[in-house]
Amino acid sequence: LSGSSQSHRLTGAVSVTDNVGILVVKLTAFDLNTIKRLRNLATNASNTYLSVDAPAGQYVVENMVNIGVVSVPSSNAIGVRNYTADTTRPVLQNFSLDMDSGTLRLTFSETVKASSLAFETVLLQSSASSTTVSHALHSGGLPTNSSVDNYDDPVLVVHLGTTDLNELKRLIGFGLTVGQSSTFVSITSSTAD
Repeated sequence: LSGSSQSHRLTGAVSVTDNVGILVVKLTAFDLNTIKRLRNLATNASNTYLSVDAPAGQYVVENMVNIGVVSVPSSNAIGVRNYTADTTRPVLQNFSLDMDSGTLRLTFSETVKASSLAFETVLLQSSASSTTVSHALHSGGLPTNSSVDNYDDPVLVVHLGTTDLNELKRLIGFGLTVGQSSTFVSITSSTAD
């Protein structure tokens, strides 16, 4: 896939089905997340193009008598005919909390914008169904070292602020963050895009 200034070579497919002469390719999670990370690629019809190029002697696809498809170079990529925008909201799938390092690791169903993380919408609580013993984050940040989780990704690592970390440690005496059975998280729909 290529756009006005970015491109990504697909690494594989989950499935390929023939829909009356039209191949439908279900992309891998890796390819989808990589494409979503590239903010100028496949975000609308004007930056969604496809080129087809295989190594010498190989083909991307063959017809019924084993004749390979004609290559389409990236310099002459084909524009998308039908474009459907991504309207599926990311879902928080799981999380982990490390009280020693003061990090909260949030794992979403798809790539999210790291810069969109709204810390104040994250609530740690001692029960899955009650906020009686809970703490809403007030401070924290994403790592500033570019080599550590500092980019758009399905996994965001939050460094808890000192005030939040001290309050969570104080609440251990009230049953919060004692262990896996007393550490739950809730978020709002505006936590991350």
